[in-house]
Amino acid sequence: MKQSFPTFHNAQVLVIGDLMLDSFYYGKANRISPEAPVPVVNIERLEDLPGGAANVAMNVASLGASCQISGITGQDSAAATLQQRLNSVGVACAFHQSSTTGTIIKQRVISNHQQLLRMDFESPFSSDEWVGLKELVEPLMAETSVMVLSDYNKGTLVDPQYWIRLAQQHQIPVLVDPKGDDFSKYRGADLITPNMTEFETIVGKVTSEADLIDKALQLIESLDIKAILITRSEHGMSLIRKDQPEFHLPAIAKEVADV
Repeated sequence: MKQSFPTFHNAQVLVIGDLMLDSFYYGKANRISPEAPVPVVNIERLEDLPGGAANVAMNVASLGASCQISGITGQDSAAATLQQRLNSVGVACAFHQSSTTGTIIKQRVISNHQQLLRMDFESPFSSDEWVGLKELVEPLMAETSVMVLSDYNKGTLVDPQYWIRLAQQHQIPVLVDPKGDDFSKYRGADLITPNMTEFETIVGKVTSEADLIDKALQLIESLDIKAILITRSEHGMSLIRKDQPEFHLPAIAKEVADV
């Protein structure tokens, strides 16, 4: 059966999660350094892209939906770059800016389509920084039709239950991209989207398609959620819902040097 692509122009999406700036340094490596056995890359181009939850918001905007995003940044140029890039595609930003911790930055050096080095500039946000998001997010609920929690385990989503309960009070569905080895913190969400590794961390090794469906249904029951969408790399995606047939989407595999 041919699948039609839905229209998202009437969706009002609020993304809450871990913000980061992905910086890519592109250049040519034609020689080895005389100082150490490492390639010398002559940088020709720099590209800054929103990463983490900010990348989710970019994708939401590309689908045509109205999107707002909230998360924690530092008081620095990386935060300004993030906001500028997000605003440029129509994403409204509600950042809580930490006075003690900088924006998470991941810098990559790329040569000949290969990643040579990644440098992470990342310090954990204090456990109470997320509280600053409350007064930013609550006024946005009146113009939100779906909430997305994008968890990268960086400190923004310390208490997912707060956001899930807030969404439930406004009768707003919650979609969660989970992280970690304890999914009970996402109890009551409408949908969670683990990849296969994350799913098996929670439920144990999956031995067959039937076992995958059975374990997913057990997790749906134990977490009181409506559905699980498992992303399975080259095997596509599997959507499992209670009392409904499973739905599988195949992947179109590509040969790539760098994911």
